[in-house]
Amino acid sequence: MFSEKLFPFLVFFLPFSFALNPTESIDLSVIRLLIPLFFLIWLLESLKDQKLLIDTRPRFVFLIFFVFFVSLSYFWAEDQERALRKLLFLFSILPIYFISFSYFEKKTILNDFLKALFWGNLIISILGLIQFFGQFLLGIDLMIKITEKYINPLFLGHNFAQAVSQYPSWLVHVGNFDLLRAFSIFPDPHLFSIFINISLPFILLLYFKTKKVSYLIGFIVMLFSSVLSFSRAGYLALISSFLVSLLVFKPINLLKKPLFFVSLLFIILFLVLTNNPLKKRLISSFDLSEGSVAGRIEMWQKGLEITALNPLGGIGLGNFPLFIDRSSTPRDPSYSHNLFLDFSSEAGVFASLFVILMIISPIFSYFTRKEDAVKKTLLFSFLILFIHSLFETPFYSVHVFPLILILLSLKEGKVIYPNEIDLKNKVDKICLF
Repeated sequence: MFSEKLFPFLVFFLPFSFALNPTESIDLSVIRLLIPLFFLIWLLESLKDQKLLIDTRPRFVFLIFFVFFVSLSYFWAEDQERALRKLLFLFSILPIYFISFSYFEKKTILNDFLKALFWGNLIISILGLIQFFGQFLLGIDLMIKITEKYINPLFLGHNFAQAVSQYPSWLVHVGNFDLLRAFSIFPDPHLFSIFINISLPFILLLYFKTKKVSYLIGFIVMLFSSVLSFSRAGYLALISSFLVSLLVFKPINLLKKPLFFVSLLFIILFLVLTNNPLKKRLISSFDLSEGSVAGRIEMWQKGLEITALNPLGGIGLGNFPLFIDRSSTPRDPSYSHNLFLDFSSEAGVFASLFVILMIISPIFSYFTRKEDAVKKTLLFSFLILFIHSLFETPFYSVHVFPLILILLSLKEGKVIYPNEIDLKNKVDKICLF
């Protein structure tokens, strides 16, 4: 199928999607055009072959219920235009789930996906490292000017680029120094960190499958770039994932992979024993008086307050900023800094519940078949996503949300085809697990 040949390109292209400006007020990421186009191609091919695969696993059911409750919130949103903008974004990305689920039916092409994911992450990681170390050669001001004038308008669009410049999170104060964080061509370091971190388990899977040292080196480059984003949520997510790995793999199994173990041990010892900015940044996560930490706590309280006032339906998708400031514009970056509180406050507790179930479903799926390498990888990827989501809202990222849906659609174990369904419905087979 032609769509199968396009899919690895789509995965590779996710972090590089540039933006179009069809009007002065609209920024349109190319990925939001490519996904519906690829979906149409996939749908026509599937109908032609009389084989339309539908996911019936719990995770897909949770996704559908989440979309349903989020969509309902439009009807009681005070500012329905804001709600509609958010819904159009979600629905423009959602079709990638169907494409990727069908693609992963063939286990033999998993490597193509992993390689596309590897090269995309490696390039943005290298760009992030160039960005970080460039400040020591060219200066912070010049690096920021390059980002604002050339990079962001191309990849974010003119309007979004201006909004990001007004509310930047590019600098971090560590010790007595201001440092430019690594964020590559992403709008901020947090989304950059999430994208790389949820990909890292699959990069390791590629290395363990092929035993190629180049993939391990790439993994280290990506990890180093993510660390230099100075995302404390990223640090907590990676540390949590590492601690869980000790339970899943057991230390004795890690010793059987000496190169990987020595590299990991070196990184841990460096971070723990030296007085480095990364260690200071992580420790600052527990300083409740620190500016961004105090700000997050305040937004969590606002999210809880809205949820308590409107538990069933929320106040409408995209309307959280109005509760904070009546004069806010749709591009003001006011949100609760917690994925689950964001949806509980804007779309009600049921929307939030199904988001939680959707994310933890791949985690608990691991315990049904522990020997499955893909399930084991998904366990770590979605654990990282869950921890990140306690501090950020990655679903409205044109880079991260498609990747989440792709990973969510990944198929593990043996595919079983039940009885055929009437071809008049244009559905030939349904995949069950």
